[in-house]
Amino acid sequence: MKVNKLFLAALVATAAVALTGCVVTGTVHEHYREPRAVYVAPPPPGPVYVAPAPAYAAPAPSVIVVQSAPPPVIVERRPPHPGGSVIWVDGYYEPRGRDWVWISGHYAAPPRAGAVWVPPRYERRGSEVHFSVGIWR
Repeated sequence: MKVNKLFLAALVATAAVALTGCVVTGTVHEHYREPRAVYVAPPPPGPVYVAPAPAYAAPAPSVIVVQSAPPPVIVERRPPHPGGSVIWVDGYYEPRGRDWVWISGHYAAPPRAGAVWVPPRYERRGSEVHFSVGIWR
């Protein structure tokens, strides 16, 4: 009987310790609220960097010296005039490195009233060809 009393005393002590813990009333989720959806707008785009124009830009050379003559001129069909104050600029060859590149004819608007297009020209000087860039005057 002594073992039963000892066992019973141990059981009562364990139950007493176990039951003296914290007491929970209500449900566990009683104070929980579902979060509301909130729209957060994305931040505005950052500033766009635009490089300032240089204080002085060297002009393109007005005469380019090359060692070979341009190929024969390509005859282009001029499209109908689109209207307005544009003028037709005939196609021409332009030197790029050691090659000649064809620049197709096109309509162009004068940069100012009364401006006249002076087409590019080629001038042979001995073994060289001097190419003068077309300009508005």
